Amino acid sequence: LATQDAHYLRADHAESHEVMLAIGTNGAMVDPNRFRFPDPQEYWFKTRDEMREGFGALPDCMDERQIEEALDNTLVLGEQCCVGLDTDRFKALLPEVELPNGSDNEFNYISDLCMSGWLDRDIPDRIRLLADRDGLNPAKVQLNYIKRLGHELKVIRDKKFIPYFLMGHELYEWANAQGIAHGPGRGSAAGSLVLYLLGLTEVDPLEHGLLFERFIGEGRIDLPDLDCDFDASRREEIIVHLEEKYGSDKVCRISSFGTLANKQAVRDVARVYEVPYPEVLEVTAKMDKDLTLVENLEQVPECTDFGENYPEVTGHSLALEGMVKSLGVHGAGVVVSSAPITDILPVETRADKRGGPRVRVSSVDMHGVQDLGLVKLDVLGLRTVTILQRAVDAIRERHGIEIDPWQLDLNDTEALAGFTAQDFNGIFQFDTPAMARVAAGVEFKNFAEIAAMNALNRPGPARSGLTEKYLKRKKGRADVDWDGMHPIVADITRDTYGVLVYQEQVMRLLSELGWFDAAATDEVRKKIGKSKGKKEIEPIRARFVSGAIEQGMEPDEAHALMDAVVEFGGSSFNMSHSVAYSMISYACMWIKRRYPLEFFWSLLVSESKDSKIRRLTRAAKRRGLEVLPPHVSSSGAVFTIDAENAIRGSLSDIKYVGEKAAAEIMEKQPYTDLVDLFERTQRRAVNKRAVHSLLLAGALDGLVPSVKALVDGFDAVWACALKGKHEQLGILLDAMKGSADYDERERAELARGVNPMAHGAHALDEVAELLESHILAGLEEMDGAGFYAVDRACYVLATVQNVAVGGGSRDAFPFGAAKGMGPLTSDGKTSAGIYVEDLGGGEHRIRVDWTGFGRYGHCVEH
Repeated sequence: LATQDAHYLRADHAESHEVMLAIGTNGAMVDPNRFRFPDPQEYWFKTRDEMREGFGALPDCMDERQIEEALDNTLVLGEQCCVGLDTDRFKALLPEVELPNGSDNEFNYISDLCMSGWLDRDIPDRIRLLADRDGLNPAKVQLNYIKRLGHELKVIRDKKFIPYFLMGHELYEWANAQGIAHGPGRGSAAGSLVLYLLGLTEVDPLEHGLLFERFIGEGRIDLPDLDCDFDASRREEIIVHLEEKYGSDKVCRISSFGTLANKQAVRDVARVYEVPYPEVLEVTAKMDKDLTLVENLEQVPECTDFGENYPEVTGHSLALEGMVKSLGVHGAGVVVSSAPITDILPVETRADKRGGPRVRVSSVDMHGVQDLGLVKLDVLGLRTVTILQRAVDAIRERHGIEIDPWQLDLNDTEALAGFTAQDFNGIFQFDTPAMARVAAGVEFKNFAEIAAMNALNRPGPARSGLTEKYLKRKKGRADVDWDGMHPIVADITRDTYGVLVYQEQVMRLLSELGWFDAAATDEVRKKIGKSKGKKEIEPIRARFVSGAIEQGMEPDEAHALMDAVVEFGGSSFNMSHSVAYSMISYACMWIKRRYPLEFFWSLLVSESKDSKIRRLTRAAKRRGLEVLPPHVSSSGAVFTIDAENAIRGSLSDIKYVGEKAAAEIMEKQPYTDLVDLFERTQRRAVNKRAVHSLLLAGALDGLVPSVKALVDGFDAVWACALKGKHEQLGILLDAMKGSADYDERERAELARGVNPMAHGAHALDEVAELLESHILAGLEEMDGAGFYAVDRACYVLATVQNVAVGGGSRDAFPFGAAKGMGPLTSDGKTSAGIYVEDLGGGEHRIRVDWTGFGRYGHCVEH
């Protein structure tokens, strides 16, 4: 046989392959010692003639006849390697669903379940409330519910989706029985009344005007997505249940393949060529992720300029765009099959990123899974569901009050006031710098406006001008001509100030005004969202305009409306998803405004990032809550609420205090002094590094005479403790009584090095409120975000702690040591290294050229 080691397709891809190796190994192209293949130019996929030529370079190896025989044999073997995969994404290999005794068929069973849900959801009461809200006859509203339910059940039956829905129902029933919390819904599934009655969603679609056709269109053949949000801390239990229910050989996770998209390709290639990061940020911020790199280079001036300045970077980026960079496990996808999965597709194992045992995954991605006819369930662990459940449990335990976060009054004045006041810390999908900008000055009058703002706070609506158009009308800076608007258009867009915010609004316009049938409406919706949508939609303009004219609309008005559909329709959002996820945002705000202690405690327990713990701690204190530092005598392994209604920091969040040390300390609490701690805990668990961190964190306050004296003499103290010389240790500690200690700011600085919720003074405390009301993003948000170099530079001036110019050093603030990073640059411009820290604890080292600060340059002197 004649074989080769091939790693790329064409010979001219050799250097791009070297770039890919440098990306994967964090190398730099200028480094001669970076990881490389031997003879790196020889690994392309060679033709028969090229293979023959390669053997010709080894004349003593094989003669000409043997070479030809080897080439022939390779071709014969290759042609015999034949594997056939039966691809049919519509065959839906669903596992068999068990029907309970007394149920004779699937349709009757799902109908019975819906009738039970009708009573459980108290639909008669909902009908009365909805009729009162909209000023309608209750009998008409009731008929709408009945007709909707009948229509959905018929569609689900005709498309043979009933087993899929029953499978989802069983999963949620089991989860509820185990006390595993779930979210209100995700995606277009929230538009289904059947799913609401089955308990898979918590959104009444008729109350919110949601469309079932957005979930299952008339022309749909393949299974719709049933996305499930569960308590993130218990997601694994859901997957174990699926394995036990249907057989572990019929369940597996789904592979994911991380590819180099246009922006990522440029970032990675630029990194190995050591292009200044600010330049890379500037160009990638301008790139359109929906366009190819070629299209960006042609259409975006900044990209064109970047390509001219760095041709090697753009050349290799073009070659690598779309290449697989990493292998992983899909964050939610689970395959459930009617037959052993290995009979249908290849399976492998991959490492669990959470550190657990290796998991079985499909060797194809989610598209391959669906092409083979397998059923994909999206079982997601949503951290906010965990946060809400913990808060609800704490409220029940502390106050004896039972709260269902999905059954709240959605127009509660206190919750709406929280959104208007931008009380967004910890609020799902609202706690972002982008939302702070978009929602600035907005008064939220009802839940519908919360859902609209959630839908508009996205790049698409912002780029198209949709967000600005809505905000101008919402704030009264632009009038809405309701009188001049066609009644159908006014009815469809009344909740969004005449703006097409949602895909469902576009679908209703096509259906009710243009007289499109359900299949045509869904087809147009799909085309609108594509990059070539405008061109594809133009042919149906005449049909839409004709229907609108028949219903009394002027031709010019009909064309203008179609223009709006084409222009903004692609930026419109899935209303069902926006409503469902806004219910999560609303539940967060409702609980936060009424039970802030339990809410902030739950947030802190659920957070692992130090910078976010610091931020939440400050927010809780501004709320008037007492947040106490961790202490060896009273803290637990996680944040706790103590008897005095204060949040107490956790031991395990202190750097170098692991689970074993925390458990050992907690078991023997409380302690009278440091000697008592050493006498009753094991040194193997509570080691030198752990004790030193506890000291710096303030967790030994009250147990030691002087933190400073103990820090200075720590080695001697530890030596006594390690040898069990507790009497001598007591003498050492007694000698420290009356010694000078750190001041408040120094203590705070020490604590911040090891404790994410460190209390005490900070160099920026005096301007904290000012900073948080004006600065749009902390260092963590800016890191890797689309901020220009000048934005980052000016931000630094607002948060700089230590400054060094031209190699000299001085304190910009009274506290802290400045550090220099070298002299002036070779061209004579003033440069400096800045070490910055913000209130969230983000820390960066940045080299800047002061002349780039423009009018902000004078601030350096202050």
